[in-house]
Amino acid sequence: MPRPTLLISATLLGAVSFYLVGLATGAVTLVGYERGNAVSRGLFVESSGLLSRFTMPPVYVPAGRALRADYTVDAKVGSLWVVIMQPFWSKVRATAYVAGERSGSIVFVAETAGWYEFYVDPTPVFGHRCHTPGADMVDILTGRDGCPRYDVRYTVSWHLADGAETGPRHVTVPIAGPDRQPPSARIGP
Repeated sequence: MPRPTLLISATLLGAVSFYLVGLATGAVTLVGYERGNAVSRGLFVESSGLLSRFTMPPVYVPAGRALRADYTVDAKVGSLWVVIMQPFWSKVRATAYVAGERSGSIVFVAETAGWYEFYVDPTPVFGHRCHTPGADMVDILTGRDGCPRYDVRYTVSWHLADGAETGPRHVTVPIAGPDRQPPSARIGP
């Protein structure tokens, strides 16, 4: 193996090891980051700028511990859908919709220990709308009425957290156990 390749491999292995030890000991809490800018006009989605996404594979969260989503959202139309789900069974366990222009934190507290994955997605559900009252579904779906289904700019960073976190800009949402209906929060106008 050539020397530069060996050096790069050793550096990457060291960085990954340091990160995993940091997660295990609590010294590092960042487990994901997403940033995007999306506008949907009918069936087409326009994105400007780079979509940045870094997420861990599914994360193990003990009972009583939490995943915290620190967000900055500017949703002119629609909202940002924040989702916690079980990866292997694809069951949604908790959601939140964030609309308007705001920043804060959503603390998803696990009722039962398990593996969870998380993501965000712009959506026309909740938040402001701009369709004219006479617009029919064909106009809305094709974007002929000139109004976007959603127009959302967002930055979300995911952290492992203590389940007891509180604060003026925190919203706490439980991650439902296997036999419960998934809770949902709506933040915004």
